[in-house]
Amino acid sequence: MNTQTNDVELHPNDAPSIVRSNMIRCRTYTPYCGDARTKKDGNLVCSGPRTYWSKVHNQMKCPECAWITEFPDDFIARYKEAHNIK
Repeated sequence: MNTQTNDVELHPNDAPSIVRSNMIRCRTYTPYCGDARTKKDGNLVCSGPRTYWSKVHNQMKCPECAWITEFPDDFIARYKEAHNIK
């Protein structure tokens, strides 16, 4: 199965971002968790796994610490359109 959608381009208003580019162009790409909080012992709260698409939040969500991305609505609309996500 081809998961690449190389013919899809980023919107001109999108900030240059490898993550956003990968998300638009590759259906299976998901960003890593972005929670950089630390515990009192200095260790990170989360190990930084790949996120997954959360239909409930309409964003990507970390399976470990429940961190949720904050991509703008217009980018999320293009992401969903590029990958036929309802």
